[in-house]
Amino acid sequence: MTKVSRAVYCSRLIRLLARDAFLFYIATLFNSLFCILSWTLFRQDPRNMLSQLLSTPFIAVTGQHLVLNLRRLRTQPDSTRDLSREVARQMAAMSMSTDMEQSDLSLELGQLGNGRPVG
Repeated sequence: MTKVSRAVYCSRLIRLLARDAFLFYIATLFNSLFCILSWTLFRQDPRNMLSQLLSTPFIAVTGQHLVLNLRRLRTQPDSTRDLSREVARQMAAMSMSTDMEQSDLSLELGQLGNGRPVG
């Protein structure tokens, strides 16, 4: 990878997903074009099923390539302390979001009623 792509895709997981998702997109595009081409060339011929027999397994192989690369990607397992910190961080973010939504709702209800905020 180039230095620029390493700067843009700093995580190994992001780089792997970007690369393999692009390959999967190209495989799907090839499959669609091959199907359209075979259906237009062999309209009334049983050979029009040739595209399904040849290109569909190609998509399956490309998808399995993505899965195998994800399995091969080595990540360090998180300790229980790291997991509890992450859960606490997410819970705090959710409670802040809920508090902000409730205060916005009380202001809106107050403006509809007598002008005083509810709560």
